[in-house]
Amino acid sequence: MIRKVIFIIILIIVYSDYLSAQEVYYLTDSVLTYTSAIVDKGEIENAKACHILKNREIILLSPEEVLEYCLEDGRKYFSREINTGSGIERVFLERLSYGDIDLYYYRERGLKTFFIETDNTGLKELPRKDRETGSVSFREYLEYLTGTFEPVSGLCYKASYTRHSLYYFVFAYNEGLDIKLPYNRYGVKFRMGNTRYFYASERSASGLAQLKYSYFPDFGFGLFMELPFYKNKIDLVVEMGMRRNRFMYYGSGYRTEYILIADIIGIELPLTAKYYIGNRNIKPYILGGPVLGFNFRSEGDLYCAVATDDMIDITLSDVGKIIPDREAGISLGAGVNIPVKAGFSILAEMSGSYIMPLLQDANLKKTSLQFSFGLIY
Repeated sequence: MIRKVIFIIILIIVYSDYLSAQEVYYLTDSVLTYTSAIVDKGEIENAKACHILKNREIILLSPEEVLEYCLEDGRKYFSREINTGSGIERVFLERLSYGDIDLYYYRERGLKTFFIETDNTGLKELPRKDRETGSVSFREYLEYLTGTFEPVSGLCYKASYTRHSLYYFVFAYNEGLDIKLPYNRYGVKFRMGNTRYFYASERSASGLAQLKYSYFPDFGFGLFMELPFYKNKIDLVVEMGMRRNRFMYYGSGYRTEYILIADIIGIELPLTAKYYIGNRNIKPYILGGPVLGFNFRSEGDLYCAVATDDMIDITLSDVGKIIPDREAGISLGAGVNIPVKAGFSILAEMSGSYIMPLLQDANLKKTSLQFSFGLIY
């Protein structure tokens, strides 16, 4: 049975490679040639020539010789005449999207630009800025081209001059899809929750092991930027937040009482990946990633009261030596993104984190449970 399974897996792999190889081709005026020998030399070199590996040597086929070619990963290049800045030249343009509007990408040293082709306009460059006025013009032209489909044309002001953004914009128009265009979003977040510090190691200051640690309320706020990363499903979130922790812990030992009082203000820098679930208008999500923390104010004391037969001796330890200046950990959570109007959304989120001292012999770790709500545009 195991041998049969292994044999089937090998057949699937071989057959998949065979099918993949059949889609790698180049086309001349008279011949369509399927081959696995086309080499990907990067965006700049691919625009100059089709590179064929033959007898361990690279043969260059120019845009005058080849009409189009396809690489192993599915990227297709087409021979077109354009103005490259040094005059009219025939080059290979990478086609990003195909349909009522064809979108092409071209790159040479010091230049990245896009081209639009329709039945009515033919091939036309889509420059980022108008060469005469210097104003950003590509959004106006996209709005003109897609004006017959409001769900897409209304998003042209959010399009950025990148492969990822323009591909989704043109693809949505060609397919008649009402999708969210990937673009950078910015927001503010307020949070409240509970944080619990606890004894970190055997090297901790005397008395910390005897304290009874519990959760104390805290609060904070932050600014964040959400960056599209993968197919409108995964975003990267970069955040900078301020938070304040105030707590008091008690403990006791043999004829000894301990009290830890602290007031901590710091900055947290989470870098999380956010995965959206489903394609509904109201989007639930999960998120997680590393967190860095910097405590720039730690005030308080650790009181130790020792009772003897005839007196009580009280000593103090500065809390700054107990609370770490730098922290690192991990955060995991889930939430929901609810659109309201004009590109604005509100979010509600629950998260938990585990934080420990970073690169120093500090004494306390902490865990935190947080509820956050915010506004994002």
